[in-house]
Amino acid sequence: MGSYRSDVIIIHPPAQLDLGRGTGVPIPAGEGLLSSPAMETYPPDLPYVAAYLEKNGVSTQIVNLARLNVTNPRLSTGSLLSGLRAKLFCLVMDHLYRCRGSLEVAAALKEAHPQVPLAVFGEVATHFNQELASLPQVDYVIAGDSVEEPLLQLLESVSGEIAMEEVPNLSFRDASGQVRTNPAAYLPASLDYLGDGMGYFLRRALRRGERESLPPLWNWHRYPVLFIPVGRGCNQACLHCGSAVGGEPCGRERMALRPPERIVYDIEIASKVTTAPLYLVGDLRQGGENFALEVLGLIAEVDPTNHLVFDLFLPPERDFLERMASSMSHFNLRMTPLTHDEELRVGLGKPYTNEELEQLLGWAMDAGCSRFYLYFRVGLPGQDPQSVRETVEYCGELLRRFGPRVHPLISPVYPNYPPGSAIFHQPERFGVTMQFGNLSEQAQALRHPHWGEHLGYETRWMGKGELVVTTYEALIELNAIKAKSGLIPPRLASQIDRFYRDALSLLRLLEETGANWALTPEGRPADKLSSASSDLLARFPLTKRELMLPLHGYRFHPLRRFRYALGLP
Repeated sequence: MGSYRSDVIIIHPPAQLDLGRGTGVPIPAGEGLLSSPAMETYPPDLPYVAAYLEKNGVSTQIVNLARLNVTNPRLSTGSLLSGLRAKLFCLVMDHLYRCRGSLEVAAALKEAHPQVPLAVFGEVATHFNQELASLPQVDYVIAGDSVEEPLLQLLESVSGEIAMEEVPNLSFRDASGQVRTNPAAYLPASLDYLGDGMGYFLRRALRRGERESLPPLWNWHRYPVLFIPVGRGCNQACLHCGSAVGGEPCGRERMALRPPERIVYDIEIASKVTTAPLYLVGDLRQGGENFALEVLGLIAEVDPTNHLVFDLFLPPERDFLERMASSMSHFNLRMTPLTHDEELRVGLGKPYTNEELEQLLGWAMDAGCSRFYLYFRVGLPGQDPQSVRETVEYCGELLRRFGPRVHPLISPVYPNYPPGSAIFHQPERFGVTMQFGNLSEQAQALRHPHWGEHLGYETRWMGKGELVVTTYEALIELNAIKAKSGLIPPRLASQIDRFYRDALSLLRLLEETGANWALTPEGRPADKLSSASSDLLARFPLTKRELMLPLHGYRFHPLRRFRYALGLP
């Protein structure tokens, strides 16, 4: 599985270490995502962090433990962690659904390597920096969305070259055991300094040593999609999102962007290696109209044949879509309306009407958009079960009007609102009740086999139990609508329907048996639960087929793949 010996080893943890060994019901939170229930897809700029460290003379590896847990169910996590050799371990804590796995990995690392310091970073780490820095298994917490320079300085501090108090954005325990937090002084306004993250990824993911541990997706070698970051932060002020500028403790005054030529350089080299889709993460228009048009103009010069997938945060003008169409062979769009309810959507920070959304869909179809993904949510403030049913009906209307190139998707807010969001920080203002007081309580809740118990929130309009049932009702009905519209074939729709109904039946069995689902003395679930949940977990790929865009030709271009596998440019 490769040799893991570097100055810095960055570990991306799974949702839980024992995933795949019968621990509960697969969570439908990833229905609009390509990842498995392990949530193995890491932040798209992680390879750029590693490339920056390497550029500055620090050998760096990324170990996607979440992916290894899915692709190798017999993997001994303890043995793998014990075999790591590094001067500094780093753990990515980017989402609450991975907080249980993160803390488990941190504890296992500290047990295996008590003398090697462990630093954590990511959105969750940023907002729980004080709590994390107080835990015995964590030595350092780096806050903010740009950790490259603080990591370099932390290495200098660990080597005794500079004082710990000089490292920006750092929380740590002093000699007396008290948590100290340095000023959040490192927040670069530009991302010009980032290196060749795409090249770093391709050179390593295609060679034997790291081909299993580096890819960001469970089936990446069969479907080698690539994710290209546009920038960091977000200029929108959506209440449900943790990426908006101005948030604490490391909020930006404005988002930071990568240069257009670097974004398109990534597209160019990726398109020379693979025919798989390329996802641009972040709306190009966040940088202004001129920025977005410059990127599109450079894409036209590269002329990739891959499907390119773009995020839209607000509806653009028609000529922007036409410019997209003229710049590439295949363009696809993603947007998150959240709900059919215009008043609720606008109140959450998305100021556009259904009429504007439908106008956009019409323009996109006319321009030749291959697929338009629309993401809706269950668990929003002001949303009751009837509102969710109306959202599903609205999805059916969109499919009838615009055809199967429109792909509506629905999933619950899970397991909580992002810790950087306004709803998380001011829940009472929005009719939301938070269930857990800290990160450790959220992680403990994630041990339960019933995912309804994972939820760290309830709303005035839906409790946990109602939210779970409403989610499955919405998924089942939307699946039937998609089958009727021709978006997915009847046989697949039937299999997905059975998958959702079996999941709901298992959840109801857990509710009926209550404490009788109890764990065995070894901490494993009872046999009946283990068998049923393992069967469900094996069927999760059914819900991913709709998301997979076509490849044009071979997955990889053979010659270029061979060159990158040898580390050649």
